[in-house]
Formats: sequence, structure tokens, C-alpha cells
Amino acid sequence: MKHDFVINGVHIGEHLRITDNADEVMEEIRERCIKPGHNFLMIRAHCGTANLSQETYIEWARYLTEKKVYFMFLYSTNQFDYFTEVYSSEPEERDNIIDNYPLKSIFEPATVKKIKEIAGEYFIGDQIGETGGHLACKWPGYFNEGTEKVGKFCEFQDMKEAHSVYIRCMKRLTDFDKQLGMPEVMLDDPTFLVKYNEE
Repeated sequence: MKHDFVINGVHIGEHLRITDNADEVMEEIRERCIKPGHNFLMIRAHCGTANLSQETYIEWARYLTEKKVYFMFLYSTNQFDYFTEVYSSEPEERDNIIDNYPLKSIFEPATVKKIKEIAGEYFIGDQIGETGGHLACKWPGYFNEGTEKVGKFCEFQDMKEAHSVYIRCMKRLTDFDKQLGMPEVMLDDPTFLVKYNEE
């Protein structure tokens, strides 16, 4: 089999989340991506814990582009907070929360625009990740004490309603990323819900 283009890379920020130390992140980029010669990097700068300046993201884009490394971000929106609110809500509140919960991102639209200008094709976009794993694969008691309210995930009248709520949430998140100006919005999922992401 012939391939014209192959990317090979790493994911940083997994488990040890990126918080507010840009120098440590840059060092990890150099050690785990640049030195081994990779040409792809996924950066997990989790909304809610990443506390970096917009200029920091622009600097990363400039550096990675100079090194000819394709890059994307993961979990840059507050998707898990959003899902927790939607799926723990009472049925009569759910529609309002789906449509009006305040979505957030680590990025400002001007930052996304600047990254696109700097990086061009090297900036792949943003990924909304593992939504099915968060929503459909947690049994009662899975979450730590104090977060039990998310244990109400299955309180729907039927599967049609569950499907509708999931699709509406995913559409709102993808539309939000598009409004920020992301070049691409990718969805991945390790569960059976991945087929619904195509909708």
C-alpha cells in the first residue's frame, strides 16, 4: 500500500493536565514531539483547568509551524460541565439547559483567527472527545463522592428522547467550535455512540 502522507505523533496533557505553566508545556512539546521527530501533536488543554494566556497558544502555533508539526486541541470547551448539567437536569429544565447553558472555550475567536493565519494547514482544529464514554458508559457509583448528580444519565422516556438530547448537545458543541472559527471540528468516541456523531 502506498501512502503519500503519513503523520506520526503524540498527545500531551493526558492525565497530567495542562494548567498554567507554559514553560513546562513547551518543554514537553520539545521532548516528546520535536526531539523524536514527530510531525503531529494533540494538545489537551482542558477548559476549566488550562489557565494560559491567549498569546501562549499563539506562541505554540508559531513554534509548531516552524517545526512543520501538524497540531490540534482536545477538550478546549467546557463540554463535560455542559453534559453534566444537561444529563442531571430535571426533564422540564432540560431543553432550556441544552439551548442556553453558557459554553466556554480556552480560545477567544481572535486567537483562533491568528493561529489559522500563522499555521495554515498545520492547524487541524479542535476535537470534542469521548462523549459517549462520558454519557453512556458510567454505571451507578462510578463517579467520586460529591459528583453523584451525574448518575441520572438514563432518565429518559425512551431511546428516541435519549437520541434527540445527545444529537442536540453535540450539534450545539460543534456549532460553538465553528463559531470560534475552528478550521475543523472532530468528534471521536470509543463507544457505540460514535455512529450518532455522524448525524
